[in-house]
Amino acid sequence: TTILIVACPCALLLSNNFTNGNVLRILAKNKLYLRNAQVIEEIANADHIVFDKTGTLTTTTDQDVVFTGNFLNGKDKADISALAAQSNHPLSKLLVKHLGIAENRTVKNFNEITGKGIQGIIENRIISIGSAEFVTGEPGNKLEGSSLYIMIDGTLIGHFTIRNHYRPSLLSQIKKLQKHYKISVLSGDNESEKRKLQMAIGTKSTFLFNQKPHEKLAYIKLQQDLGDKVIMVGDGLNDAGALKQSNAGIAVTESTNNFTPASDGIIEADRLYKLAAYLRLTKANKQIVIGIFILSILYNVIGLSYAIQGTLSPLIAAILMPSSSISIILLSFGASTLSAKFLKLK
Repeated sequence: TTILIVACPCALLLSNNFTNGNVLRILAKNKLYLRNAQVIEEIANADHIVFDKTGTLTTTTDQDVVFTGNFLNGKDKADISALAAQSNHPLSKLLVKHLGIAENRTVKNFNEITGKGIQGIIENRIISIGSAEFVTGEPGNKLEGSSLYIMIDGTLIGHFTIRNHYRPSLLSQIKKLQKHYKISVLSGDNESEKRKLQMAIGTKSTFLFNQKPHEKLAYIKLQQDLGDKVIMVGDGLNDAGALKQSNAGIAVTESTNNFTPASDGIIEADRLYKLAAYLRLTKANKQIVIGIFILSILYNVIGLSYAIQGTLSPLIAAILMPSSSISIILLSFGASTLSAKFLKLK
């Protein structure tokens, strides 16, 4: 009877569950919401981080927008804004903010082609917004920044050039992550920002531009075939396939209503600067679980050695085993909480 009581594996089970549960709670308090505890392990085991550029490295709320082309009257601006408001793409949101939200305008036959552009009919006018290839059928020039071409009723009106503002301190943080991870940056935009990114992050990273959503997915699959464990950090829209393919996909959003089921987690954009701390906490979580597993096994081995000799009564075993389980719970909670405080994650 004593042997059966001592050999109970409940401490082993509790150590993993309580440590993971506490880390999930800490991450959620810091605005990183993970689907389940398995994602913690996937992040901890990763060795390659892939970043989307637009809406991830760059902010969707603080950018410069310049229009080049024909004069836009009030009706043109209102119609373009009404169409752009139908899309959740970061550049569409920025265009709406720049032009202003149009009221009392009905958009018919709205169509969005992921990674290319949008089209719709507003007051009997066919309006297209997107890449040069989507709008005009021809590749565009390499402009300084991202570009959105506008066509109304088959006539090219011009294009909006959007110069990116990168999130504060994020690029320098990614540069530090290069010491421990392979870093890749994928973007659907042209290469106009490549030199700037290389100077900020370093030439050791991989930079790929003019990437369609299926090409991002294919790149991640290739890295996995080569043996990499990949974390994908993207905006959750054009990157849905890549997020799903990666070992751990994290969607970045300015507001939580843009969460995509394709991702394993969601992070609020203003907390991206804590990414390195999140990664270190998941690794600490793994070490804590392993350490407490070893301690739990030692408890059982020592207890069994006495039980087999017949020197430990069932009554004493019944008291000691719940005590060991409680100590395991306290250790797992305390160790993960101290790790979070050390990483300045309150």
